[in-house]
Amino acid sequence: NIPTAFARMPEETIEQWIVQAMDLYDRKGLMGSVRHLVDIDNFIALYEKRLYSLYLDEVTEVLSRFIHGLSGRSLKLAQSDQGIFTDTETLFLPEILHELPERQDNFILYKAMLVHQWAQLWFGTWRVDIASITNAYPEPKKALLLFHYLELTRLDARTAHELPGLYREMVRLKKHFKEDCTLETRHRERLTALSATVQDSVAGLAECY
Repeated sequence: NIPTAFARMPEETIEQWIVQAMDLYDRKGLMGSVRHLVDIDNFIALYEKRLYSLYLDEVTEVLSRFIHGLSGRSLKLAQSDQGIFTDTETLFLPEILHELPERQDNFILYKAMLVHQWAQLWFGTWRVDIASITNAYPEPKKALLLFHYLELTRLDARTAHELPGLYREMVRLKKHFKEDCTLETRHRERLTALSATVQDSVAGLAECY
């Protein structure tokens, strides 16, 4: 496998490939090490992903100052493996991001996740009982996903108005992600008006469901 490795990887990467093989030999024996040496494609993919991965711990201080400046109060940041959400006091984010092929873009993605949670607090998403509203529908999960998309449309419009520079960056990154659905023009126009409130999303849910 050495000729293949030298043909496909720079020397510093090959060194990591060999060190990892030795570590696997110590921990899992010969077969674990051999599987690693043979599966060069998988090693290259994982190694490249590590190069642009960004850990929350690396940027917590910067993100904390950023969100404090937006909200005017201290909000805690915490790692979560349950998704991105807030309990209105703490903003929960993934431990690591590697969705995008540049570290700076993954940093902007962290900021976008924070801004969406801040916007929920700042622009009144939690002024209604979302669980009660969506549970009234025959398929509550479907209703919740649709409500989320309606609110996302409304809050994106507010973010574009309040933070135009960051929003342009968010739009640039959006091409990497598939949108789940589209809205009719009349719903989009109502939700993107700066006067729109969470009640417009609730009304839109009843019409769109």
